Amino acid sequence: MALSILIIDDEIDIGQSYRKLLGDRGMDVKYAVTPEEGLIMMRYAPDIVLLDYKMPRMNGLEVLKNIKKDNPEQIVIMMTAYGNVENAVESMKLGAFHYIQKPFTTDELCAVLENAGDVIEIKRKLELNDRSLKVGDLGYLDGKSTAMRTVYKRAQKVAETRNTAVMILGESGTGKEMLARTIHELSDRAPYSFVAINCSAIPETLLESELFGYEPGAFTGALKRKRGLFEVSDKGTVFLDEISDMPLSLQAKILRVLEDLGFNRLGGPDELIKVDVRVIAASNKNIDELVGANLFREDLFYRLNRFVINMPPLRERGDDIIDLALKFINHFNMELKRNIKGLDQQAFKAIKSFQWPGNVRQLKNAIESAMIECDGDYIRISDLPPIIKHGTTRKAEKIAEDFIRSGLPPLDEIKNTYILKVLGQCDTDQEAADILGISRRTITRLKKEIVKE
Repeated sequence: MALSILIIDDEIDIGQSYRKLLGDRGMDVKYAVTPEEGLIMMRYAPDIVLLDYKMPRMNGLEVLKNIKKDNPEQIVIMMTAYGNVENAVESMKLGAFHYIQKPFTTDELCAVLENAGDVIEIKRKLELNDRSLKVGDLGYLDGKSTAMRTVYKRAQKVAETRNTAVMILGESGTGKEMLARTIHELSDRAPYSFVAINCSAIPETLLESELFGYEPGAFTGALKRKRGLFEVSDKGTVFLDEISDMPLSLQAKILRVLEDLGFNRLGGPDELIKVDVRVIAASNKNIDELVGANLFREDLFYRLNRFVINMPPLRERGDDIIDLALKFINHFNMELKRNIKGLDQQAFKAIKSFQWPGNVRQLKNAIESAMIECDGDYIRISDLPPIIKHGTTRKAEKIAEDFIRSGLPPLDEIKNTYILKVLGQCDTDQEAADILGISRRTITRLKKEIVKE
């Protein structure tokens, strides 16, 4: 495992010699000559900090306190020519990994770094094992349908790459975030962070600071530096859910991360903070149409659109519906301390025939509600939420009845007739797209859908 090292030492000759020594051994080494510079360079999230004890303006113990305040798990090795028992004890109390006294030999230093590297490796393996257990339980993704087998296959393929951006498209509740987690956990980024953020759930004014962090004084209330999600997830994966709701100004900055592998904190210098992350984005909207309406950057769309996975709605997953229902019964048996054995025949038919507009999330909530209502060994149709018992709401049924009585054709038929009429009077698809106010790609897709019908 190649370690990244940050050396903080005011003696330039010694610091540079350590840098060359460790660099020659394949380590990624950065060097800071002052405590202040060292604290700034902590933004690179080194595996290990080699910290000198005696420095001007701020001694090593003060620097150690500052590092541990922001990064409690950071491994710091103290080094000094002025070592004594009191300093050693104090540094260990503050969380130093080890204390080494100058002058030390190359072998002594490498032995300490090797021990620290072993600890880092063990921690990463423990995290990986924990994640591997979760990968075995695919939750929303469980299923044997053809549609889901296609999803699994594509997820496995892209997980084998390291940097390929992924776009996941699908209706709300289909399991887009769980798919993103699965890609992360199947990849070599699994030992590192998976950070998810819902772009539609955070106000525009806060979203940028959440993603990129900020420096003290960047805005009112910014009292100390905050690391953003891209920085926190270095070497890992960032999942941007509902990216179609992200403001255009922020879309440009996401594009910069993808192209330059770096960003600037709010209020920070115009110097890129480099990060190594995979970006996975998701949306329940037709981004193609948003691009045509100038609501989504075309360059970002093409950058994210290199590898697309379409999550099928639950209604298109066949017998997966019942398999998932039984899975959720087992789950809630443990959580609710129940012993429900399954579904009776009527409940089985109702669940299988329902269209599930809210997808797997709606199914899970429906099973939980039914199990709370259930008084017997099997969930009955009377235990299910009203919308599932009847296949639709009473309001929807009444609207449908009124619509049929009116003699009007269905909405899709009206829409298709209108599109075909416009196409018939235009010389090109682009001309039709301009008249209809949609993109040419959308016209192509609609033509295929109409022909298929």
